[in-house]
Amino acid sequence: MEPKFIVNLKPGGPAKMMQLSISVYTRQQPVADFIKANDPMFRNDLLNLFESQSSADLMTLEGKQALQQAVQDLISKKLEEMEQPGKIKGVYFTEFVLQ
Repeated sequence: MEPKFIVNLKPGGPAKMMQLSISVYTRQQPVADFIKANDPMFRNDLLNLFESQSSADLMTLEGKQALQQAVQDLISKKLEEMEQPGKIKGVYFTEFVLQ
């Protein structure tokens, strides 16, 4: 998903900002086309998810993996709600920076 995401994190943690890039993996071209065509909706929901994160949690491997799973769940749920057949196989962080 382009461009990369840059969000402010919840106050009080060791980092105030997160920058990340996401790749969504699917073997079904209609799913990839649907995600691309509905990019603003997906980006809005993902931004809300990212801004609710605690930077202390994201500094651990478990926290990053939990966020990765939350992103996959969010996208899968949206596909189901919009009655889009097909599934995503995975979500990958291709860039992940906390400041």
